[in-house]
Amino acid sequence: MAYSKRHGKHILENFGFGERGEGTDLLVECARAEVSVQTGIWIVKRAAAHALRSELDWPTT
Repeated sequence: MAYSKRHGKHILENFGFGERGEGTDLLVECARAEVSVQTGIWIVKRAAAHALRSELDWPTT
């Protein structure tokens, strides 16, 4: 979780957002990796939508 928090703060700073709570309104997570989901939590605004895509429509091979 520490890495996700640190990486989320890094993304917010690089895109000109302030602290947590001032991030994006919508985040669509497709990687399904735990660290990606956790990082996404740190970059969305409070009460924003964090959509998790559980299944891809195209082959992943």
